[in-house]
Amino acid sequence: MPIISNELAPIAAFPVVPIFGTGPTGPAGGPTGPTGPTGLSSTGATGAAATGPTGRTGPTGAGAFTGPTGPTGRTGPPGLGQTGPTGLGATGPGFTGPTGFTGPAGTASLTGATGPTGQTGSVGPAGSATNTGATGPTGIGSTGPTGLTGPTGTTGPLGTGPTGATGAGSVGSGTSSFRAFINLLQTITASADTLIQFNNISPAPYGFSIGGGYNTSTYTWTPGNAGRVQLSTHMYFSGVTVGAIVTLKIYKNGSGGTNLAQMTQTFAYAAGAMSVAVIDQCNATDNYSVYASVSTGTMSTSNQSQNGSFAGSLLA
Repeated sequence: MPIISNELAPIAAFPVVPIFGTGPTGPAGGPTGPTGPTGLSSTGATGAAATGPTGRTGPTGAGAFTGPTGPTGRTGPPGLGQTGPTGLGATGPGFTGPTGFTGPAGTASLTGATGPTGQTGSVGPAGSATNTGATGPTGIGSTGPTGLTGPTGTTGPLGTGPTGATGAGSVGSGTSSFRAFINLLQTITASADTLIQFNNISPAPYGFSIGGGYNTSTYTWTPGNAGRVQLSTHMYFSGVTVGAIVTLKIYKNGSGGTNLAQMTQTFAYAAGAMSVAVIDQCNATDNYSVYASVSTGTMSTSNQSQNGSFAGSLLA
């Protein structure tokens, strides 16, 4: 019986060269072993099959294609040589060439002498005065500024006209006026309107009464005629509580009548002056007087004639 070996057959090694294309197939493996004898009662055991050793690789075939090019090697480092120095020779001097000559002047034609002036022609006839051209349009410029005003002329002599006739005024018009003053210390209490006691109308010039309309007992003035009256008063108060409000008033027909005018003042000091004036239309029986009040505490009038007065005049 042939001996079947399970050992691998030696394989010859050849260098493998990468190519494009395949070489010829090597020879087939060894011969197949003989079939064993047939068993007597049953099929005998199958023989152990084994692959024969691989045949040797054939030589490299002549490939039709060249293998790929290998990668490019790295670039070497820059050379170490230095740049040579700049040459030391000086730049050569340049020269501007000379300016060319100016050409000769051209020939100018000569001007002949001026001929004599001709005679003046005779004057033509005068134009028609009726053929004046149309007036041109008004200019659009703005009007210039107004000139300065000249100086005022001297005043002419005063003329003397005739005296006018006497006016037809009513009896007593303009004949009633007065000025009364106070020469006593009068105390005024808080919150109530108090009649100021202007008790004196003499001596002049501090006091007077024309027409007899002022009453030194009731401290009132009655003009006695209808018309316009001008009234004024001024007062100096002392002993006032600082911060108190003082009011000075001119009444027509007493404190129950009309308050014609007033002045109100908050005193920052303990003393001060106040004044009131008014013009009114009256009838023959109206009378006028002065009142004062203080919001808190008390205050006093002055007994100096120049520090308290009441005056009035019938205007017409």
